[in-house]
Amino acid sequence: MWARSWYLHSIVLAFLLASEAFSQQGIPWQTDLQNARQQAGMSNRLVLIHFWAPWCPSCRTMDQKVFVDPAVMGTIERNFVPVRLNVDHYPAEARQLGVTALPTTVVITPEGQIVESHTGMTGAPEYAARLLQIASTPRRQVAAAGQPGPTMPPTSARDAAPVGPMQPSPVTGPQF
Repeated sequence: MWARSWYLHSIVLAFLLASEAFSQQGIPWQTDLQNARQQAGMSNRLVLIHFWAPWCPSCRTMDQKVFVDPAVMGTIERNFVPVRLNVDHYPAEARQLGVTALPTTVVITPEGQIVESHTGMTGAPEYAARLLQIASTPRRQVAAAGQPGPTMPPTSARDAAPVGPMQPSPVTGPQF
């Protein structure tokens, strides 16, 4: 009986240490969108693209409060191939995906179809819940052209910084 209890405690401790190590490492962001799409296709996941810039205060807030949250990190790790693109370095990709303000999260299929898009600051609990909802949508629904999933409430314009010379405006297409 004692040996079984010790074994169970060892497993729990190993899980906690692994979770702690993951939270210290953070999200394994990629910067190569094509590679991420290939990985997503091979692992049956979606691609989560976070557009940001160093001059964006809401982007820094998301880095400090949202992307360090264990629920957000775990949801991303299990369900998405995460890509982080600085709009100053990837303006063509930002334009192609309809990014007009920051921060913007775009979820795409491995084939490149936009599933959801969201502009502006979002709190960690809401962000994790929405990602989980997107991830749990059956892939056949995700792949249906022009059929986005449910949407989140619109974001406040004060939480989004305009990208370069573009003006802040609602993101066209489905909302994250």
